[in-house]
Amino acid sequence: MISSRAAFQRCVEICDAEGLAQYALMNRCMIGIIDALLGRPDDGLAVLAEARAVAHALRNRLAETMAFESEGMLLLLCGRYDQARESLPQGLALARETGSRRFESILLSDLAWVALHDGDAAAARHFAQASWRVCSDVGPRFSGPITLATLAATAASPEERDRALADGERLLADGCIAHCHFDFYAQAIDLALDARAWSEAERYADALDAFTREEPLPRCDLLIARGRALAASGRGRGDRATLEACRRRAIAMSFAPLVPALDAALAQVP
Repeated sequence: MISSRAAFQRCVEICDAEGLAQYALMNRCMIGIIDALLGRPDDGLAVLAEARAVAHALRNRLAETMAFESEGMLLLLCGRYDQARESLPQGLALARETGSRRFESILLSDLAWVALHDGDAAAARHFAQASWRVCSDVGPRFSGPITLATLAATAASPEERDRALADGERLLADGCIAHCHFDFYAQAIDLALDARAWSEAERYADALDAFTREEPLPRCDLLIARGRALAASGRGRGDRATLEACRRRAIAMSFAPLVPALDAALAQVP
């Protein structure tokens, strides 16, 4: 992703120099997404807001849809649910208007997470199932594992949750684009921690570590360290210094949803 960001930036610079703003828009969206993975989601959101405004002005509805979809994802990473609640339906309407079904699948999955945050399990399950139907129609390699992690989070039973996670891992093994790995393992780690499945949480953290080892990413490094630290804490072997370091990093990167579990673990450490 670090190499990709440099390539996207070169594309944008060429377009800027040649007055080809239309062709830079989706590359700008990719820069915004990668900035979040680099631990700079506020920078990413600023890039996406500019891309969305330019796309709207140029009536590039597809690029505007991508900007909304990317913005929604970053807002959820930061725990800004009020803003996501406003942005995501607009993106979904655009995705359906433009026939952008891959973006539609992610927007539906994101709406499921907003519903979960709001305590509306039925709505969350509805959105997750709708997202999976779209994935099944267009092919699951773009966002299938992301949606399966959402289905796992909205599952009606532990068995259903475990099936969705196993299906997600099988899809990743068959070959999916990188963001599927990042998002699936982020959610899988937390679902395993919630289930007190400490070894599974560590296994998911190890898988994310292996996937990103060639070019480590700050957000993924934090997820890996946090998952391992919380699993150790669950076993009664919590290390205050490690937990506090993860907490500081999460706050510094503006990833607020990662903090409460660390606070809970710290409260149990002498």
